[in-house]
Amino acid sequence: MTVNAAIQDRSHFEKISQAAEYQATGRFVEAERIYLSLLEEKPDDANALHLLGMLSHQMGNSGQAVRQIEKALELIPEFPLFLNNLGQVLLQNNQLDRAEAALLKATRNDPEMAAPLYGLAECMRRKGALQQAADYTEMVLKREPAHVDAIVCLAQVHHDNRSLNKALELLEIATDIDPEHFSARFEMSRVYFSLWRYGQCIAILKQLLKKQPENTVLYAHLGNAHMGLKQFDQARQAYQFVVDRNPAEVNLRYNLAIALIELGEQEKALRFLKQVLVIEKQHTKAKRLLDLLEKSDKE
Repeated sequence: MTVNAAIQDRSHFEKISQAAEYQATGRFVEAERIYLSLLEEKPDDANALHLLGMLSHQMGNSGQAVRQIEKALELIPEFPLFLNNLGQVLLQNNQLDRAEAALLKATRNDPEMAAPLYGLAECMRRKGALQQAADYTEMVLKREPAHVDAIVCLAQVHHDNRSLNKALELLEIATDIDPEHFSARFEMSRVYFSLWRYGQCIAILKQLLKKQPENTVLYAHLGNAHMGLKQFDQARQAYQFVVDRNPAEVNLRYNLAIALIELGEQEKALRFLKQVLVIEKQHTKAKRLLDLLEKSDKE
């Protein structure tokens, strides 16, 4: 290697490192500018392409991220890190078959790598292949016993199988390792709900809402837990928060109508039931309840 080539390589490495630091600290525009300038100088820079793909994903453009990572793989085929990250991006966008294919290649090329095995576990869980999900999760935990995401995934598998006490036991382990782990705490609230332990479910959801006060999923589950305790006014407030922000939400609008009926606000309930049927004409429960309420009004 010539002196000039060595200087160029060092400069290139420094630029990549700077861009990666910007990316890690949320300075996405500056990171993108560096990656693009590097690719302008050297279009076949697979590492810059891959990192730019991950940046595109972080910036919310997952379609572009997939294209960029796939282009990096054209330059370095079968590279496990690139395959894993491609699979993870596809998984987050619920493209399960494509995610599975990429993650399988990654783990075949590097059997000791835990990340693609965890991705496969989550992929199988979403597909409903619970035993395969459990098998992959066990493989992850053999490599990394404190892999909290894998523990949570295994707990979700047990939850889906209605092995609620085992799910809770795993989630307690996960939260012992990382007390602030959002998914572990949220999944614990779901298990408490399934065990009819609504008060504990509500306590966790309220803690999580301090961190994410605009999270409509948390409010939806909070409303359901309050309904379980027959705390209809609190349920109404939680459901209202969701439907105000998601006008197309159907089932929680129906739940809101139920809470309003329990509170004696039948006229408001009728209005929400009619809204449900405008959005989803074949919503059987809403139609049946609306018919009953209108019939009782006539009587």
